[in-house]
Amino acid sequence: MSRIAITTIVFSFFLTSCSWDPNGAKAQEKWLSQKNEEKQAYDKQVEESQKSRLQTQREEKSQFEVSHPEVIVAGVGNELTSQGAESLRDAYNSIPFVTRYPGTTDPNKVYTYVGDYKLNLQLVNTSVLSQISDCKRISAYADVDINRTCFNQIGNDLSLFASVIKDKNITGIAKKAALRDSTYGTKIDFGHAARLAKMHATLCQKQGGKGFVKMSTVAVPCGSSGDVINYRSASKMGLIN
Repeated sequence: MSRIAITTIVFSFFLTSCSWDPNGAKAQEKWLSQKNEEKQAYDKQVEESQKSRLQTQREEKSQFEVSHPEVIVAGVGNELTSQGAESLRDAYNSIPFVTRYPGTTDPNKVYTYVGDYKLNLQLVNTSVLSQISDCKRISAYADVDINRTCFNQIGNDLSLFASVIKDKNITGIAKKAALRDSTYGTKIDFGHAARLAKMHATLCQKQGGKGFVKMSTVAVPCGSSGDVINYRSASKMGLIN
């Protein structure tokens, strides 16, 4: 009887030890599985919340645009009344500025379209003032009064830029890329941007409206849509002749 009892006890222990998890591996696996499920549920909740938020923002934007249609802002340059500012004043007035806030005095709420990009008046002002400051510094450094000539050049470049953004023969994607390729920090070289956009239109016409044209740092498609590509990458892909 004693031998049978011992055998039964040993056999029972053997069966139990088969399912024994001394290092907690199964428990850890179960815990990790649970945490993974919790993370997936959380990520899904975050994604749905983000989609809902974006949808709400789109609806609010759409409602705002319907209730606040764009209106033309004329005579922006009329504030420039000082002698010698005629060229710059005319340039400002030639830019098709618009706003959704009639009567606003906030330059951030007044903008013009460069392709589908909204270039606000504040950025234009900051850039022009920076260039005027450069004119004054150069004039003082050279001890020669070049201010009037310099101001006229800024005005001429801005006028050329205005004519380009209004030119329907130049694609919006080219205008936008030219602006980006001519922006250095807070300073925009309006003349350079205008000439890049005009160059793009001319070369694309010679290419039959196909392919890409290199600007300063990017290759821009000749069509009205497509991706603007880094020039070096475009060259490696054989997109630039």
